[in-house]
Amino acid sequence: MSIPAVDVRIDREPVAEGAVRLRLAGALDLVSRDAVFAAGMQVLVGPPTSLLLNLSKVSFIDSTGLGALIALAGEANDRAKPFAIEEPSARAERVLSLTGLYEMWITGTPPPTAAQTPTTGAD
Repeated sequence: MSIPAVDVRIDREPVAEGAVRLRLAGALDLVSRDAVFAAGMQVLVGPPTSLLLNLSKVSFIDSTGLGALIALAGEANDRAKPFAIEEPSARAERVLSLTGLYEMWITGTPPPTAAQTPTTGAD
């Protein structure tokens, strides 16, 4: 199922054990905020056990797009359903890291911080 919006494409796909993945592509901004939130809420009000957002194709994210993700995380929490983000694009990863949300939501290993970045010995 695909939900069209002006700046974003949202594809819904079931994953293991009743979880649903929404693959987002394009801009998460003022124009697409309502579509992203509505798609997430369709998942959260239904029987699936968790919501997974794939942001690998997100080209832009602003404060309103981030607000939609925060709102969905809050709704998931209120319903005691897991919420996670996977494979954020470089732009999405940067915004999530700067806001401190990366560690809360990302599945997998977080990116290294400057203190964790290995040195090459050429410094």
